[in-house]
Amino acid sequence: MQFKFKLAHKIILYVPLKYGDGKNIPDEITDSILKKSIDKLTNISTGFTVIEGRGFWKTKENKMNDMKTKIIIIYVNELEEATKVIYDLALWIKKETISESICFEIDNSLYFV
Repeated sequence: MQFKFKLAHKIILYVPLKYGDGKNIPDEITDSILKKSIDKLTNISTGFTVIEGRGFWKTKENKMNDMKTKIIIIYVNELEEATKVIYDLALWIKKETISESICFEIDNSLYFV
């Protein structure tokens, strides 16, 4: 088989659609966050996919929470550079959304910042 090219590493970034206090993030703020994310990600890859998602997790108080999210999926070859970009982007999203943490995956390992 002949392939045009291969991108070896998969990165997934989860963008919350609620602030850390549980209030919905207005669409224009979400759009701004996505735009900046897209601008940063185009520096490490030529394309990516954004899909709607919904996450579920237990709190420290053992209460089940859920939240709608935007999920950005990107494939890259240069993992070291991509990791730095994703890490910095996750910290920025955490600050903008006043979240306790933001998570992302790199090659099927989940990281929280």
